[in-house]
Amino acid sequence: MGFRAKMKIWDELKERRITQIVIGYLAAGWIVLAGVDQLVDRGVLPELVYRLALVLFIGGIGAALILGWYHGEKGSQKVTLPEIALLAVISVITLSFGALVARNHLQAERMTAQADFTSELDPRRIAVLYFDDVSRGGSLAHVADGLTESLISALSGVGSLDVISRNGTLPFKGSELPRDEIARHLDVGTVVSGSVEPAGGNIRVTLAVADGGSGVVFRRGSLEYPEDDLLELTASVAEEVSGLLREWLGEEVEVRRRAHETSDTGAWALMQRGERARKAAEDRLDGQDMAGFVAALMEADTLLAEAAARDPSWARPPTMRGQIQLRQAQLSFGDPMEAAGYIDQGLEHVRTALQRDQRSALALETRGLLRYLRWRYSLEPQAGAAARLIQDAEEDLQAAVRIDSSLATAWNVLSIIYAEKSDPVNAKIAARRAYDEDAYMRAADHLLWSLYATSYDLEQFGDAIYFCEEGARRFPDHHRFAECELWLLASRARQPDVERAWEVYDRYTELAGVEPGSFGDRRARIVAAGVLARAGMPDSANATLRAARPTPDVDPSGELLGLEAVFRLQMGDTEQAMDLVRRYLTASPSHRGGWRWSSHWWWRGLQDHPDFRSLVGDPGGVSTGNQ
Repeated sequence: MGFRAKMKIWDELKERRITQIVIGYLAAGWIVLAGVDQLVDRGVLPELVYRLALVLFIGGIGAALILGWYHGEKGSQKVTLPEIALLAVISVITLSFGALVARNHLQAERMTAQADFTSELDPRRIAVLYFDDVSRGGSLAHVADGLTESLISALSGVGSLDVISRNGTLPFKGSELPRDEIARHLDVGTVVSGSVEPAGGNIRVTLAVADGGSGVVFRRGSLEYPEDDLLELTASVAEEVSGLLREWLGEEVEVRRRAHETSDTGAWALMQRGERARKAAEDRLDGQDMAGFVAALMEADTLLAEAAARDPSWARPPTMRGQIQLRQAQLSFGDPMEAAGYIDQGLEHVRTALQRDQRSALALETRGLLRYLRWRYSLEPQAGAAARLIQDAEEDLQAAVRIDSSLATAWNVLSIIYAEKSDPVNAKIAARRAYDEDAYMRAADHLLWSLYATSYDLEQFGDAIYFCEEGARRFPDHHRFAECELWLLASRARQPDVERAWEVYDRYTELAGVEPGSFGDRRARIVAAGVLARAGMPDSANATLRAARPTPDVDPSGELLGLEAVFRLQMGDTEQAMDLVRRYLTASPSHRGGWRWSSHWWWRGLQDHPDFRSLVGDPGGVSTGNQ
């Protein structure tokens, strides 16, 4: 096409004003589309309306071009058959595509409505994702976090729902992963998400409830409150989400409108900002940024101090200041005096909190944790005072869980205290409660190991297998969950599988990083020998046990002699087992009094042996033999 021809077409387009008509249409259509989008986001209109509006908008571009071509010139123009034919074709295409979009959308909704029956994911198991802060500069980030955590707390009180803790959803904060992928990771059938944004002098919260199996949003809602009424907004978000869930689940989901701990919105906002700074400190720690960690903790402590001063009756801010000191003490275990200073400051903050509210479960839990840490670090030199200290810690934690049974950390430390007292029954109960209340807490690996070990000691092998396998599934690179499989193969919990035992031995030594001939290596070989013995291979078992016996420099206390005795006894060699126990307790006479394992099921074959009774005295409590 020549230059003159191109210029002629361009002149004709300008004459017909097609550019102005199309640009005007695009501007007006985009404004309408944005308005529909806002109404859909607020739940006023269904999502299908936006999809159809988008189809019509795109189809309208072609219609605008045709109308501009035929009617863009000045003066009146007649309607021609070609114009009518072209508009009819565009209308048919647009309407056909709109019908297809509507059909697919409705089909997806029907599939979502049936998800409760066809998906393996339970819709009553719910994850509340951290709300997005879409304000400029992240000015509402603390509000978004506070609303999310308040909603998790409120929904956790609904007996018919199984709500993932904030520790479970925190790793997905700000994640770009699709909802259905997050749902599969957390094993949830329903995902609640939301966003927070300024709206004039108000704060608008937009909510969405999605099916975990498909990620499709099937319920929406929105709320808007003045910036100075955040407490009312917090309560209303929980009620709005309960209504959306009620529609989806088809059953009553009633969230009680709880009385707020504070009536001061400013104190609440300061508290949320302090909590956000505390989380930022943990992020710095994970990134090995100790200077950033300390700076963020100082910022958090300053904000919490301001919140505490603003509302002198609110126990939570001084409690959280106590938890900051607790965290610093936990990271100062190499310097007992430094840790002692943090613990003392933490106890002072908690004393203030309990003066404000003597039934604050969180304050009681924090005091119990600080007292336990003081005992664990041996900061109380007098034996009697140390015994009182651990007893006080136990009583604080028990009081805390009586008031609020959802305190997973309190249950976790109680399980450790019970294990120290050689009480595996209560240790397992407490560990189970901790895991049930918060399976995603930082100590989940410890909890699963503790549940495995106490189940093993109590001969509850079905539970022991479950917790060992769950630990391996969730923490595949943790050496403990290879170790527990080896112990189970060496017991009557499993059929003896020699090939598998050596595979697990190799995996354990690799994950644990133990050197050949080291204490850990010899210990694992002794357990593997137990598998050989159970498999009817006594010669191989004897050879492995002899090769695994350590020199005094590797095992000065003779502990591995006691472990070998376990499997000698299982092989029916009672006298050799007794000789090994005798040598062990001779090497470590301090272990004789109330020997930890004397009433463990391992030693049933020696319980009536006179030498055993004289060596260990009255049986002590059961303890976790493979901890």
